[in-house]
Amino acid sequence: RTNGEVQEVLRLTNGNLLVAGSLADAGGAACNGAAIWNGTSYTPLGALPDGRVNCALEFDGGILLGGYFNNGATDLLRWNGTTWTEDAVFASKSAEVTALHALGTQLYAAGASEGFVGTDYGVRTLVSGNWQPVATVLNGPIQALEHFNDVLVAAGEFTDEFLQDDDALM
Repeated sequence: RTNGEVQEVLRLTNGNLLVAGSLADAGGAACNGAAIWNGTSYTPLGALPDGRVNCALEFDGGILLGGYFNNGATDLLRWNGTTWTEDAVFASKSAEVTALHALGTQLYAAGASEGFVGTDYGVRTLVSGNWQPVATVLNGPIQALEHFNDVLVAAGEFTDEFLQDDDALM
């Protein structure tokens, strides 16, 4: 049981469950947004910054949370085993990660960057420590990413359709 909204649940490779959202207590354990359930009890995972969790992914031995944090200043959190570190995949006036996906060692994030002329929706991939755009900007929010037959597929509220090399979005 938790005392707040659980916005994301993720089964970890070790069989435990990550719960994340706007909760301060998980099964009687004080937590500030994230905890791990081992089947018997919860272990808190540090304090999440103010904001909203949209997605979670276990990647490269760690836990990632995508969302909208610190009024859009950051949109990706990485658990290093002790604390959450913050990153801005869609660095802008207001950044948000809405979906995370990994294929092998390649990490992808879908989301939005907001500027003075509007909001751009797209997908980025992590290349040598830098977030690079995949294909082009879409005209609406992206809620899910998955690979199918060597093609990266994005699902959401957009009407664009495009292809680009092996990492195509449809």
